[in-house]
Amino acid sequence: MIQNVSDKSYCGSRWKKFDGSCYYFEVNQMTWIEARLSCDRRDSDLVIINSDMEQEFIHSKTGDDLYWIGLEKITDVWTWVDGTILKASSGFWGKGEPNNGGGNEKCTQLTPEGKMNDAPCDNAKYKCRAICEKK
Repeated sequence: MIQNVSDKSYCGSRWKKFDGSCYYFEVNQMTWIEARLSCDRRDSDLVIINSDMEQEFIHSKTGDDLYWIGLEKITDVWTWVDGTILKASSGFWGKGEPNNGGGNEKCTQLTPEGKMNDAPCDNAKYKCRAICEKK
């Protein structure tokens, strides 16, 4: 669950503020499931990308690493961690994505190019960093 930030000017140590939300860019690599638990321990959840501007802000902070975001496939529907459904018109997917390679790609990474890639949620081979968000 995303915690409300009562004082929008203060996010906390190592958090970055943008447009009313606070973002934490995790440095440790983990599975999507571990990333969600890590964000929960910070009273936040994996990031939900709501706009092109937010996407650009996040991409400007991620460098050359892969990051988990708060998008998962639930019964064949891509759903954000707050329960909202991904709009079909989203231009954030990488070319050819989502492709469900291997038949078990139900979670979403943000690539160094700022595009979304579907990947397995709990496979240690697909560990990467995470972006947490609190509003």
